[in-house]
Amino acid sequence: MLIKTIRYSLYSLAAVLILAGCLVGSLNRTDLEKLSFYQESLSALDTLNLLTGKSGAPLYASWQKLYLVPDYSMPMAGYKPRNGYDQIQDSLYFHILYLSNGLNDAFFISADLLLFPNYVKKEILDFIQYHGAMNNTFCYFGASHTHSSLGGWDSRPAWSLYVGRFDQQWWEYMTEEITRTMVNLKSQKKPSEWSYFEKDAGEYTSNRLAGKDGLSEGMLRGIFVRNTLDTLQQICLYAYSAHPTTESSKSRVLSGDYPAAIAKHLKKETSTEAIFMAGMVGSHSLANVSADNGLTRAERAGELLGEKILSVYPQEWNSGMQITSATVPLKYGKAQLRLSKNLILRPWLYNKLFGALQGEMRLLLLDEVLFIGVAAEFSGEIYQRENLGKLAENLGVKLLITGFNGDYTGYVVWDEHYDKYDKEEVRTTGWMGPYAGTFYTQLIQKTLSKIEIAK
Repeated sequence: MLIKTIRYSLYSLAAVLILAGCLVGSLNRTDLEKLSFYQESLSALDTLNLLTGKSGAPLYASWQKLYLVPDYSMPMAGYKPRNGYDQIQDSLYFHILYLSNGLNDAFFISADLLLFPNYVKKEILDFIQYHGAMNNTFCYFGASHTHSSLGGWDSRPAWSLYVGRFDQQWWEYMTEEITRTMVNLKSQKKPSEWSYFEKDAGEYTSNRLAGKDGLSEGMLRGIFVRNTLDTLQQICLYAYSAHPTTESSKSRVLSGDYPAAIAKHLKKETSTEAIFMAGMVGSHSLANVSADNGLTRAERAGELLGEKILSVYPQEWNSGMQITSATVPLKYGKAQLRLSKNLILRPWLYNKLFGALQGEMRLLLLDEVLFIGVAAEFSGEIYQRENLGKLAENLGVKLLITGFNGDYTGYVVWDEHYDKYDKEEVRTTGWMGPYAGTFYTQLIQKTLSKIEIAK
């Protein structure tokens, strides 16, 4: 009997070890420079040419927002799975801004969602490819990253568990509304003028990963656009790096968080519409805004940050705009979802659950203002430590980095934090591994090196 028990135990142990070996692997710490996907991604920038400089081509613009909440309850995305909402605090939208100089067209499309849905992005790009009226049209995608908005926008197994069951019918409908609106905006464009702005609001951000040992980035950056024939018709598109997480993780209230509060403040004070795109929010939190609850904290943040924006309302406007754009497809290594310091979920299983890592950089250069959209939750600490803003400034470029461009490859934090902290940013969602910060830094630096000043 003892021999049979021992044999059974050994068989059971062997089965467990075999199963563990199939499901769990070792973290890959190979130097980034030795990895083929890194070299291929850098090579994708070799032929890039971004032309900057003032342009005499007149600007035309139009904009619209589309209500994205159906007349029935849907799952909520952010924090943790929530099967539905009980109340709607804020109206939530897809925001669309169309810019044209007669030669090139660009759409900014931002969603009041946790991420920009990959499904919606693909459908929009397919529409552009096969619709003759959309020639020379570029789309720049973003999201507010509110953690209290709709889910149900991804069909992959793990995503469906996190953001709720995929509601294909609703997102098909919203995609049709977006593409119809894009066509209409082209015919509704008006002579317009624009101006870039930036304002330091660093006192309202903090580094939630490294605390006082880390750096944070807190600049409000964006553009104002207004109708030349009716200057009261104007819109502000901007980015900021604090996470929109004022609402409780237990809340079942649909909320646009502090970006929605900023929009309300700008509308109330100046009749200005607003489009928010989450900036370098990786490891960044809202700070020094006190209130009794999430709602009042969001409202207070909206007032404080809204006033910051209004304090730099343009005194000078540009009637022309040069528009240059590019999409840079990127290669990624195998996903590394960490289970412990040096153990990861096997990439084949990750791919089954989440889908393989995929993404691109979307680049939009408006005169000297460069928007870089990445498929990640990029940290402003990298921007600070690698002096990316200073590098751009030395080239005569204003740099805005935004995330959630329709794909998602996880958090991207400063590499030195990868083994130092055992938090979500560097363990559960640090899917690119220990080199993600360097990977994106090198790509952004090379992108800036490709900018040519127009003579």
